[in-house]
Amino acid sequence: LGLNCPYCRGTPCLFRDMYLQRPAKRGHAQPPKPVIIVPPFVARRIDLPTGGRLSLDVIMVGDYTKSFMQLVLGMIAFGQAGIGPDRHYGGNRFEVTDVKCLESGGYVLQNSKIDSDKFASKDLKEVEPLSGSEAILSFKTPFTGSFTSSTVNNVIRLIRHRLIQFVNEYGTGETIPEVNVDGTVTLRETHHHILNRRSSRSDKNFFHGWTGSIAIGLSGLPEEARWLLACASILGMGPDSSFGAGFVNIFKPFEPNRLT
Repeated sequence: LGLNCPYCRGTPCLFRDMYLQRPAKRGHAQPPKPVIIVPPFVARRIDLPTGGRLSLDVIMVGDYTKSFMQLVLGMIAFGQAGIGPDRHYGGNRFEVTDVKCLESGGYVLQNSKIDSDKFASKDLKEVEPLSGSEAILSFKTPFTGSFTSSTVNNVIRLIRHRLIQFVNEYGTGETIPEVNVDGTVTLRETHHHILNRRSSRSDKNFFHGWTGSIAIGLSGLPEEARWLLACASILGMGPDSSFGAGFVNIFKPFEPNRLT
């Protein structure tokens, strides 16, 4: 029924806002998707054997968190039907074995049982600013933007820009304060990737991405800047969030397994 569907007009609708083009509340570009699947990135094509497992991160924003159970049930049905052309021959089927809420730490789905009480959400205003003197940002999916200069100010600008897109479309539309700071970042390692894609709007069938990690000095940064850096651990930075691009892990030096 499209954008004029009478059943969900004026309320969040996963199908409508995930698959149908619609105008953004602000600006002219297509709005970011309210549900983002962040896949594991291994920088090469892999074939999973029967019984193989993949772990995905799923981020839902705004009122779409209320549709979390519909998403879980939809993914279960999706797996039963299969993906790609091979689904017609009984191939490419998968099973959703468990779903863990990273906010509550509980399992929403485990041992074929659903417990919706284990689902919890978080307001970004509640995110604690980063502490310490230095933080490492490690890209778990490729960053598809460009660094005009290796400065803390540029990194914070990329984080703030992504945050503004989600706040304008799915939040209150309030102003995210601009932060100007001094400081440089250290490129610890970088890897260039050519990422294949299919676009129905242009002839472009690839884009460039980078993975690796950067070190950012936190000493002297105001609380607003530290808060924006902490928000990157949830929403990432840069363009192409709908592709799952630009998501990061943040940890302290010498503590690679401890996320902040």
